[in-house]
Amino acid sequence: KGRNLVFTTAGKDHNMEQWMNCEIPVDSKLSKDFCNFDIFVVYYVDDISIQINASIEKTQVSRIGKFPTLFREYYANPLLFKQYDSIFVLDDDILINGYEIQRLFDLRLNHDFWVLQCCRNDHTAVRTLWCRNNPFQYRVSNFVEVGVSMFSTEKLLTFLDEFYCGDCLASFGVDFWYMYSMGFDTYLNRRTFGKAAIVDSIACTNPIRKHSSDSSWHQLVNDGEEVFKKVRDQYSFHRFARRTFYPNGTRCRI
Repeated sequence: KGRNLVFTTAGKDHNMEQWMNCEIPVDSKLSKDFCNFDIFVVYYVDDISIQINASIEKTQVSRIGKFPTLFREYYANPLLFKQYDSIFVLDDDILINGYEIQRLFDLRLNHDFWVLQCCRNDHTAVRTLWCRNNPFQYRVSNFVEVGVSMFSTEKLLTFLDEFYCGDCLASFGVDFWYMYSMGFDTYLNRRTFGKAAIVDSIACTNPIRKHSSDSSWHQLVNDGEEVFKKVRDQYSFHRFARRTFYPNGTRCRI
């Protein structure tokens, strides 16, 4: 077992084979064992055949969404999750290789980030601009988006234990909730500055795909704008302005 875990719920359009590809640059002096993480995958369709490295664990099928599934699996086997230092809760179709995933794990541990994400270079010119033009390795932020969020295990499990409802909110807006649980709901302060980051030196891509018959996440009754509003009001958290800074404290502006 490694000290790092990737958790995902997956369908037939997953990109997990790429995650298992630890292609180290030829000019690197890193060992071939550089990549050291486990993958915990829960499928959301029954009749799926995924040919994947045996080090991936398969559990039962889940149709309730990623965070409710994570919550369920954690409470079914808390000791399994507590053995890890970091947990990367990753959408199954994100394009990123194992070498970059391991770099993210190492960066989180070395800088003691509570939560971070790779820079997404898809969909909008703004995202791509940041990934390419940041003179620093990362930006400090008060917001890390769902789908590409890597957590300190302690912070993630505190969210699941003390804040999260279990199944009331699958994805949309859950990032505001877990950031709120860590104290990022307003301005960054001395306690939170430098504890959340967007890593511009490591990019990932979320491919644009049409909904397929096995993409049950977009049909969930516990997801979407209206569900988020109800949960937000019930549990007393809120949306807040997203802010990013360079590591030297200078506000990032485009």
